Amino acid sequence: MLASSPAAAKKIVESLPGVRELVGLGTDAGTSVADLLQKEEVLNNKLLTSIALYLAWRIPTEQTKEALARLIISRRFRGINSQLAAEAFLTSAGIQVPREDFISAALREAQKLEPKDTQKSKR
Repeated sequence: MLASSPAAAKKIVESLPGVRELVGLGTDAGTSVADLLQKEEVLNNKLLTSIALYLAWRIPTEQTKEALARLIISRRFRGINSQLAAEAFLTSAGIQVPREDFISAALREAQKLEPKDTQKSKR
């Protein structure tokens, strides 16, 4: 994707065929979006990742929040997708933060969701 910013990436993704229809399904599509975020073939493709993150942002669910939390903690995203993932996670979690703090706030909040025994084993 030739986007220069997260806002440009969102504009590009929302113009793709089928995206509006998926968003129109609302939370009925939430499980499918969470499933996309767990597929290696999606995560290994920057464009597909951007699309999945856009959908997660537009269709916030508990499943997308949990999937994004794991991916954010493992620092799976790079570049613009880091910002898109942070925005999608924070939206799914119902957390509002200043725009300039999205990525660090998302990491901090995602770590709060991680089971305590997992946190201890990482130390």
